[in-house]
Amino acid sequence: MRTFVLAAIAFAFLPLVAAYAYAALTFVLFPLLTRKDPDPAPGFARDRVRAWWLEGVSQAWAFYVSWTHHARTPALVCAGIGRPIVLLPGYTETAGALWILGRRLNRLTGRPVFACSHRPSMYSRIENLAGNAATDIAKACVLTKTDDADVVGHSMGGLVARYCVEKLGLVPLIRTVVAIGTPHTGARLARIRLGRCTAQMIPGSALLGELAETLKTVPESVRYASIGSLLDNIVQPVASTVTPRGEHVWFGDVAHVGLLHDPSVAREVARMVT
Repeated sequence: MRTFVLAAIAFAFLPLVAAYAYAALTFVLFPLLTRKDPDPAPGFARDRVRAWWLEGVSQAWAFYVSWTHHARTPALVCAGIGRPIVLLPGYTETAGALWILGRRLNRLTGRPVFACSHRPSMYSRIENLAGNAATDIAKACVLTKTDDADVVGHSMGGLVARYCVEKLGLVPLIRTVVAIGTPHTGARLARIRLGRCTAQMIPGSALLGELAETLKTVPESVRYASIGSLLDNIVQPVASTVTPRGEHVWFGDVAHVGLLHDPSVAREVARMVT
């Protein structure tokens, strides 16, 4: 019994401690990684504390739910009326990490929200992830009996959404692409190369160059928008989160994974898909 209790306590608290330690490490590295970037907004120190606090909770939540919502994708987060909103997760994330954002979007828009998990593996090449994401988007449209969907991608999920539109020709099925904390021009930390997809997110990679070129051929009927954080502790330089086309909104008091759980971000996303 004692062993079981200790194991339960460890499962409950160790991921949270590890998440805060990792978040703290990335925030310590932040000044080094951003030494060539523009100066941050006023209130940086205060905002960094808030961002670190939310980032630790957000990363721990992503760990707790990482083993859920794999079997069924796209998973219906909340039912609603009208065009579906399809959420695509980032690197190492699953559909469970998107649940809070999905429920907020449902309350704000009244529309059905679906969350997807990457297949065959979250470490696969982006083109393989996009092929399965395209299937999920089509399923969401069939289930809701609609002609198209709005797609919201977090981090790498934004690149997957762009690949669906710009390389797989899903223009008829996707009305809007909203990228949250997405490394459109790459991220320096991708050089760790933990997975085939990370190599494709290195600044100057062939995939990023292809997307930049094919974007020019996408009709204006497809809307693009992006959200980024001045305190993004994963995607550096932060200017990489600015979409090559469309509207961009900055936040100054939330970090990378925390963008998924900030109510103000959810309100901006709801506005962008209206």
